[in-house]
Amino acid sequence: PHKPPPLTLEGELRQTDVAALRDAVTPYAAAGFFGVDVGAVRRAAMRNPWVGDASVIRRWPSTLVVRVVERQAAARWGAGAMLDKSGDVFHPAAIREDLPLLSGPQGSARRVFGLYTDLETAAMGRLPPLRSLELDGRGVLRLGYLDGPRVTLRAETALAQWQRFLELWTALDAVQRGTMQSADLRYAAGMAVRWQAVEPGAKSREQAG
Repeated sequence: PHKPPPLTLEGELRQTDVAALRDAVTPYAAAGFFGVDVGAVRRAAMRNPWVGDASVIRRWPSTLVVRVVERQAAARWGAGAMLDKSGDVFHPAAIREDLPLLSGPQGSARRVFGLYTDLETAAMGRLPPLRSLELDGRGVLRLGYLDGPRVTLRAETALAQWQRFLELWTALDAVQRGTMQSADLRYAAGMAVRWQAVEPGAKSREQAG
């Protein structure tokens, strides 16, 4: 029988269970250095949810090298899934709870991720950390911020509406930002903003502008 060639894993593997990955690909290297099916080794590596891409090469005289590009997690997606920085859905064993939760109708992951990326880029870190972003079946986009406001937009005109919100947000002082509860931008002009009253015992007030 052929002796399996020495197997080397290369790549920055921070989230991947390296031992599990090695166990998954080793059986496909059993045919030996020249007989190994490099395609089968690659497919075995790609079945690991954290592996975004893999290539397999023979390194003379006897080593089989599996070069792995690990996914970079960008957000959670729905229940039990994540999105990488390309907007692709994957299903790791453990979900990173420190990332924002994105959700939307079936098949909308790339669209939702694109909206998330565009809005976060435009915000340029001026808002608190994003906690959630949801697209519903009617095209309504809802954003929730950690210790910050809830913002509602229409997905088809999200960027224009978002710029109006950012202009308002930039003009507010720290106290005003801290008391903003929600902003609804789904109007042809202006927006509806709800504030939490600063006075003890006072009710929230709503303002259209």
